[in-house]
Amino acid sequence: MAAQWVHALIILVRVYVFGVSLVMKLPQIMMIWRANSSKGINLTSVLMETWCWSMSFSYQFANNYPWTSLIELPVLMIQCLILALVVIYTRDQLHPSLLLYFALYNGAVFAIASGLVPSWMRSILMSCNLPIASTSKVIQLQSLLISKDAGKLSTLTWFIAVSTSYGRFFVNILTIADKILMTNFFVAGTLNGAVLLATMYYKNQSKKKLF
Repeated sequence: MAAQWVHALIILVRVYVFGVSLVMKLPQIMMIWRANSSKGINLTSVLMETWCWSMSFSYQFANNYPWTSLIELPVLMIQCLILALVVIYTRDQLHPSLLLYFALYNGAVFAIASGLVPSWMRSILMSCNLPIASTSKVIQLQSLLISKDAGKLSTLTWFIAVSTSYGRFFVNILTIADKILMTNFFVAGTLNGAVLLATMYYKNQSKKKLF
């Protein structure tokens, strides 16, 4: 009976994670697009996050993990790429050289996901995801603390990021139990939570200044 409840809970969490992941970055993208401003968004942080989602997908795909554990990752990759492009566009930084970087990015993702990169190297690259992902959150948090202005950061996007990180952590424990992924998800959830709290605080401070 207990096993059935656990299985049902895993399915419920997976459905939630998949559902909200489909729209996780959309509130942020729409907020920037409507305001034609990406104030408060750290582009380096966005690019690092894009790579981390790409690496996570490539690693799991190459290792033949269940499709249910990675199905939302390509969607997140695309959303992060769109977010990066919108930020670049609003800052008038579009340049033909971006096509070269995009080609290199696609080549790396294909090489890892297709298994051209040996398993031991994939494990090393996946292990690097933790410091890269952590740094991306710290960079965004640092920008917030220095500027003391949440700008166009979306609290909804960051809330979804927190809940899905812990959701993936929970599902991973009860299914594939990959320690590298578990550590990544837990640390990501904690740092996402720190950015969310800082964003909420500074947005609240900005509202107080208006009155």
